[in-house]
Amino acid sequence: DTLTDKQATIKAVKDYIAQIAKVTSAGDYMLITFSGHGTTKGGNGESNAICLHDGIVWDIELKKLIAQFKQGVNVIWITDCCFAEDNYKAFNTGGVAKYVDIAKVKNVIIPDSTKWLASEIFKCNFIQYASSNKFQVSYDVAGSGLFTTALQRAITKYSGANYYQLFQRIEQEISKTGYPQTPKFTVINGNDVKPNGLTYNKFLH
Repeated sequence: DTLTDKQATIKAVKDYIAQIAKVTSAGDYMLITFSGHGTTKGGNGESNAICLHDGIVWDIELKKLIAQFKQGVNVIWITDCCFAEDNYKAFNTGGVAKYVDIAKVKNVIIPDSTKWLASEIFKCNFIQYASSNKFQVSYDVAGSGLFTTALQRAITKYSGANYYQLFQRIEQEISKTGYPQTPKFTVINGNDVKPNGLTYNKFLH
């Protein structure tokens, strides 16, 4: 399913992920992608967020959603936004930046990170492809996200790549452009996922 523009509300996104988490079981594959604006609190108490149609969803909130997926479920999380790395808060110069200045957003409530629950850990197998590290903006080029364009080219040109090889191809595609943007690759519960033993084709399909 695809949620765009006015459909992509906080409630719609949270409800959909929670619904899918309930019906998936070990061996199932879930692909979640986000392309849009990202923002950050910054500072020592850094907290990152994605920006939906009617508001902001912080990393701690996204973490709670992903933590609902059961053990053995395979989740791929692809985010093309500013400050994309770790925007689910897991423990274990040209172009137009997709950036929202948090200082200009009214009535923003940032969740207290000290209230994370020990039970909110990832039981699922989790892989993230992030467009940028947690300190960087992500750029738009030629009518699309730089990262999204690189991902599409990598999939087209290297159809036999495994999870990490796909990430390496994305890195190569972005580096050719000269933009100051560093994609990130994260695996949680990697002993189950074995990213070097499977092709991304199996995961995406």
